Amino acid sequence: MTDGAIQALNASPQSHDTSDEAPRLSESEERLRVYLLGPPAVAWGNHPLLIPRRQARALLYRLATRLQPVPREQLCFLFWPDAPEATARRHLSHLLTHLRRALPIPELLLVAADQIALDASRVWSDVATFEQLCATPTPSPRHPPSPPPTLGEGKGGRGDGVRAYNTLSPSTAGRSWPASPSPRAPSLRCGPGWSAALRKPCI
Repeated sequence: MTDGAIQALNASPQSHDTSDEAPRLSESEERLRVYLLGPPAVAWGNHPLLIPRRQARALLYRLATRLQPVPREQLCFLFWPDAPEATARRHLSHLLTHLRRALPIPELLLVAADQIALDASRVWSDVATFEQLCATPTPSPRHPPSPPPTLGEGKGGRGDGVRAYNTLSPSTAGRSWPASPSPRAPSLRCGPGWSAALRKPCI
């Protein structure tokens, strides 16, 4: 999702109807909601939130993808891959200041010495929620269905012959067995005239 956050740099924030997608909370329980599955949008409570700077929006999108701490050096390389480390760190500090000012509550952005994150208790992200649902294992059925019966399975059917062959010992499994005699066709008794006619060559 990192590439998606970078691609969102060129996308302007769009209004997002949040009335039916998240429960209404009181002012003390309001959350910052970040929508990234589709046109990127940010909302605070039930109102859209505008993040003016493009790089500040991209930083917010990156931090909201998983709601986990991200190392500073990773963000520096993501936004300024060709800049020296000292320059990239200085740019990141300025960018964090702009993002903190754009947020309704500055404490939503958690900044440590070497890691940066969003307060997961006050920030909701559709991407993070989707990944959590995908990572949740699906419970297997308590009684798995039995396999369907094979063709001819049953008493005297073809399945019995296959099982009988599989139970043969190794010494007798590969032995060729004599074929059962085929039923003899009934003999036809013809009179003398019919015998002579049958032996006569066709012209």
